[in-house]
Amino acid sequence: MSNLARQSLFVVENINQEGVGLPKAEAAKLMMKRIIPTLEVEAVNLRVPMPGHFIGEADIEPIYQDLLKLEELIRSHDLVFNVFDTREARYFPTVISALFNVQCVSIGIGYDSFVNVIHGRSEALSKKIQSSLESPQEETQKEESKPEEKILAEEIKKVSLEEEDKKEKKGLDDSSANLTLENYGCFFCSDYLPPSDTMSNRTLDQMCTVSRPGISMIAVGSCVESVINCLHQGEIGPSPHFFRGTFGSAFNVNDFTSSRFESCIACSEKVLRDYLRDRKEFLVTMLNNPTAIKNITGFSETNEDDPDMDEVIILDDFTD
Repeated sequence: MSNLARQSLFVVENINQEGVGLPKAEAAKLMMKRIIPTLEVEAVNLRVPMPGHFIGEADIEPIYQDLLKLEELIRSHDLVFNVFDTREARYFPTVISALFNVQCVSIGIGYDSFVNVIHGRSEALSKKIQSSLESPQEETQKEESKPEEKILAEEIKKVSLEEEDKKEKKGLDDSSANLTLENYGCFFCSDYLPPSDTMSNRTLDQMCTVSRPGISMIAVGSCVESVINCLHQGEIGPSPHFFRGTFGSAFNVNDFTSSRFESCIACSEKVLRDYLRDRKEFLVTMLNNPTAIKNITGFSETNEDDPDMDEVIILDDFTD
């Protein structure tokens, strides 16, 4: 009930007399159909795997099937709005979107601020993964990954043709071609820390569930408008990569740009290859031991002997 004043999609009728609400997907579908009765919309209920949220042996197969369903949904759509409440919930949608070249928009809100990150297709990244799958020493993996290989090849060809056509018709130079989001970093590119459980042993204000009344509407509204500009390739205005807004204590919106991080814990080549090699193993590792992602990216090796790392202070709640 306390959430109703901070959003615009759900209403009190979605909650029964016992205080139990409908699943968000179903409630959202009802409201969208009320606004536009002719809208074609499907509600899908599933558990999105969250790194750091431990699972036992009995839960591995059910949540693995949910992961496969999530992958199927992302692969079959053109745009993903990644609007989960927690950082860890945004992780697997980011990984899958990067793997299959689906433009992803991640939105996070705080008490009086929000951040939107638009990360898109990367033809170059897919080519690297495609080449690694075709390497002689990985012939076995190639045989096991033929469906994914075919999908990647089709996506690479599609994106290549689209970019060539745009350049021919509009005479785009190298700088304006960046509007395709080819080299933009994902939601996790600016943060080397592995995703972890941010919901357990936290006070309410630490769990990204409390915000000022208008923050969510401002965040999603500005995000939709930035996506519209991206679709028009800069013809109607700038196409920001990510921007942060602050309201209440100040009223500011600032946009930034950052490139892909080669050791990113979500969209880097090594991570995508490891996910593609064995989805179930990758899933269990990330849920039960998310710090292992540093070994996959090689980030821990890169910074192992860096003296500056001694100056880093790790802040934690130090609970068991």
